[in-house]
Amino acid sequence: MRFYKKIFLRLTSSFFIALYLISYNSHHVQEIVVRETRYEATLRNLKEVREAQRATPRSGIRKGYFRPLQAPSKCLTVMPSTEELVLEECRGDPSQLLSWHYSYDGEYADKLSSDFHDNKCIDAGKAQLIKEGKPLILYNCHGGQTQYFSYDYTAKIIYRVDDTRCFDYRFAVAGNSSDPRVAIQPCDLREEVQRWEFDMTSETFS
Repeated sequence: MRFYKKIFLRLTSSFFIALYLISYNSHHVQEIVVRETRYEATLRNLKEVREAQRATPRSGIRKGYFRPLQAPSKCLTVMPSTEELVLEECRGDPSQLLSWHYSYDGEYADKLSSDFHDNKCIDAGKAQLIKEGKPLILYNCHGGQTQYFSYDYTAKIIYRVDDTRCFDYRFAVAGNSSDPRVAIQPCDLREEVQRWEFDMTSETFS
């Protein structure tokens, strides 16, 4: 009797383990599908915004500070020593003042430059090495695609114009995180860690 009971328990245990694995794999597949759907929605949304902007061609420079929605007391900051982008408490100094050079003339070669460093722009690094989680840096402005960044007031994201990856501060606000760097990740409109407020201080037109 004990022998059959052991067999029954083993079969029952195996059955529930199999059910768990099936459920886990199904959930994992669904999560991937959801993320891909969100990414495609982001691409469509930004494309529609750009197309709408063609109707009112203009260009200029907006100066201001970018604050993360999840940590509004902090600002996007250029570290003087490493020239990496990090989150630090807002203090209104030049290392936190950025110039957004925008163009709605069909070229869309927007860029973000630092007022703290002359002729240096936010850069995603070598194009072939850009990957998820790569920290953003400051580099000499060269007009290349690795420096094409723009801001969308509706979605509240800072994104790469050519491939739709976004500024992401998940590492800087994670629990017990000591890494304040801002990285680049695939855009997802539902990711709060990719949303920014832009506090504009001035604007000039060209």
